[in-house]
Amino acid sequence: MRAMACLLLVVVAVAAGAMKGEGRSLGAGQILFGGTAYAPMKPFLGVQIFRASTEKGSCQRILAFAPAEARGVQFTRDGRYAILTLGGSLTPSSAIVGMRFIDLRGGKTWDVPNVEGAVSTGGMWIAASDQHGHLLVMRNDGSDSRVVATRSGRSVEYGTAWSPNDRWLAVSVSTGGGADGPPLKTHLEVANLATGSARVIYKEPNPYSYRPYPVWSPDSRLLYVWGVEHPFVIARDGSGRHFLPVEAGQGIWSPDGRRIAFIGHGRWGVNDVFVANADGSRARALTATKPPPIGEEQRGSVPLAWSPDGRQILYLRRFTLTVMNANGSVSRAICQPPRGTQGAVTWTK
Repeated sequence: MRAMACLLLVVVAVAAGAMKGEGRSLGAGQILFGGTAYAPMKPFLGVQIFRASTEKGSCQRILAFAPAEARGVQFTRDGRYAILTLGGSLTPSSAIVGMRFIDLRGGKTWDVPNVEGAVSTGGMWIAASDQHGHLLVMRNDGSDSRVVATRSGRSVEYGTAWSPNDRWLAVSVSTGGGADGPPLKTHLEVANLATGSARVIYKEPNPYSYRPYPVWSPDSRLLYVWGVEHPFVIARDGSGRHFLPVEAGQGIWSPDGRRIAFIGHGRWGVNDVFVANADGSRARALTATKPPPIGEEQRGSVPLAWSPDGRQILYLRRFTLTVMNANGSVSRAICQPPRGTQGAVTWTK
């Protein structure tokens, strides 16, 4: 097992703070967030992971990894495991050397060599592609690997998403491209892990254009698809497509599956947090983020997570981790993590 360049592990007692809003008191819960940190005009700083509640100043760093060790992070839904993507050097094109699982409760750590993939919501399974065009599913220690799909010719899988019940995989696939090959085309498919069958539910109409990224609803029946010209909600069998506003971007489902919080184009020309019903109706802005002074990074607001009870939304307001009520009221700043550390978020009870 490769040595961790820098490891900080802090046991944090999270206070159950309360906020007043919507006429009642709102509980806090535990928030894990992290990602690849950077600083203006400086190189990549590595991966850092923080634990927080909704109380101001509650963010505490619990893990930090040097650039040569880690290039990305995932969390399981219950916050038990943090999963790092391990790289061999500082350059973005460096070879992936594996994945590292860290049990944040028990402290156990193990590596899965030569694998880069998406981890199931409970952390027990990995979905990954190999160099031969196979989409594989394996246990979180790399054992019991099996082929889910085989592709002919040049193909690239990305945006792989496990359904919350771990029975389905949504995968964006790009085929073709290159100087001598057919045009680059992209589609979104859903694989049934019980039967091994896969169904294409969306085809990007224009080559060399958009790339769809799927987000599963809590009941594993629907997907919110962004990264396309007109983001939409669609059933896992490809039926019942409903479009969201044209400017909609990255989004997250509410715990009851009735609403989606997403990035939209705000009134001041930067990103803001919007919310809409699952069918795309009643879209409205929850934030109105003013742009920074000229010369600073033009960052707006990005939704990160719903509280488990659906009454609050965690978002990044420029570089400040912030929480608000789900109707947009009573916004509260929590902390300012290092820039870039919003690549993965989970909010547990």
